[in-house]
Amino acid sequence: MLIRKIFFLILLYILQTTFFSQFLFFGVSPDLLFLGLIIICLLLPNDENFFIALIIGVFLDNLTKYPFLFHTTIFLLTPVAIQYFRTTIFSNLLLLGLFYMIISTFLFYSLYFFLVNSPATKYDFSFFYNQIYFPTLIYNIFLLFFLYFLGKLLFTQKKNIQILQ
Repeated sequence: MLIRKIFFLILLYILQTTFFSQFLFFGVSPDLLFLGLIIICLLLPNDENFFIALIIGVFLDNLTKYPFLFHTTIFLLTPVAIQYFRTTIFSNLLLLGLFYMIISTFLFYSLYFFLVNSPATKYDFSFFYNQIYFPTLIYNIFLLFFLYFLGKLLFTQKKNIQILQ
């Protein structure tokens, strides 16, 4: 199962850096690795999810313009938060993924806005959310549905059906 997880995340990274970087939606691209981590945390047991979140977070921290440990912190909270919400609030996994993606995207871009914006404000808060947060959120919502059903095909076990003779 670990090989499927790695293949899934590598495929998402290749799609994000090649295909989706060319087809921007209102100037933003989706965060496919984060969506992939949400799907993996929703559909698979927690034994390896924390380790995978750490690897993806450190990988993205080294490759992106965000402050160091920014992705790692958000990504390490993902398996813990999803497990908590699964046991306390949500029983429907798709709604849980949608809820977590909306909340974490809001927190991610809010932290990014306050950490990166200098005191001499480059961007107005409403401009930042209207131009970056909302298009990214809409893009991620559509892709979350697609990746959820793709993940169900990849990660759920098919039961052997024996035909009675």
